[in-house]
Amino acid sequence: MKTNQFKKLWFRLTILISAAVTLTHCQTTSVAKVSGESEGRRCYASDSSDLGQDSNTQKDNKECVKTLSEAGSGAGSDTDNFYLEEVRGEKALQWVDLHNKGSLPKFENDPSYSELKSKILKILDDPNKLINVGFSGDYAYNFWQDAKNIRGVWRRTPIADYLRGERNWQVLLDIDELAKKENKNWVYAQASIFKEHALISLSDGGKDAHVVREFDLISKSFLVDGFILPEGKHRTTWINENELFLGLALGENELTDSGYPRQLRIWRRGERPAAAKVVFSGDKKDVSIEGSVTRDEEYGPARYRLASRALDFFS
Repeated sequence: MKTNQFKKLWFRLTILISAAVTLTHCQTTSVAKVSGESEGRRCYASDSSDLGQDSNTQKDNKECVKTLSEAGSGAGSDTDNFYLEEVRGEKALQWVDLHNKGSLPKFENDPSYSELKSKILKILDDPNKLINVGFSGDYAYNFWQDAKNIRGVWRRTPIADYLRGERNWQVLLDIDELAKKENKNWVYAQASIFKEHALISLSDGGKDAHVVREFDLISKSFLVDGFILPEGKHRTTWINENELFLGLALGENELTDSGYPRQLRIWRRGERPAAAKVVFSGDKKDVSIEGSVTRDEEYGPARYRLASRALDFFS
């Protein structure tokens, strides 16, 4: 299959998938037309009698419930635990250290611990593991981690080469080198590409909050005068090469009660983020708001500009 044919098919497929996701999403969120993600894990306990689980699994679940109950007992009121909201707070870290000291030995002293750890690392560092790619323009993009690249490298290869099974990867950004150079505990979060520019999201230590920095794919460097945001739970979407949808997460007035953006702005190149025009506002009780666009072609003009409200985490 020729590269152009593949790109057209891939673009149509992504539109269909996006449409399906949007239709599903619209059933549970409010969506408004504008004129002009931390994904997390949930852990829950339930009666396992109806799940077809064996006795060992049921026993483990009961122990888990017991542990959770013990952890919650004597914890005091919600206000007594507000200090845990300070992720890097001294008291919160002491709480984590205390519970780690009680939990880690239970894992490490298990007979299967060393074997499982070795097997998992072998899988994660396997040079022949499946490569997860995303397509943009004429390239296939991939974020790769292994024993050598602990924090990972963001790279790309021409789609034509990728389809032929050739892996001529060009490293665009080495997170290990960047962390060492800037003396930061950088964790790669995501990259949003538009033509020859990308918005790179980096987290300091893996927090939900991240910094956003515009990256030039040709020079393989960050733009000093590009789109740049300090640490926060921001939301950004390319409208075109000179405009972004921006959910700013800095001041108290900008945030929902969950700490995510409440207002949606249109941020133009060269403009201060706080000066960007507000085009849509959600409610303080919402989880977050976010902007999106639809296009007829991959880098074509935005046909529709949409703002969505996430009313809660689970619907």
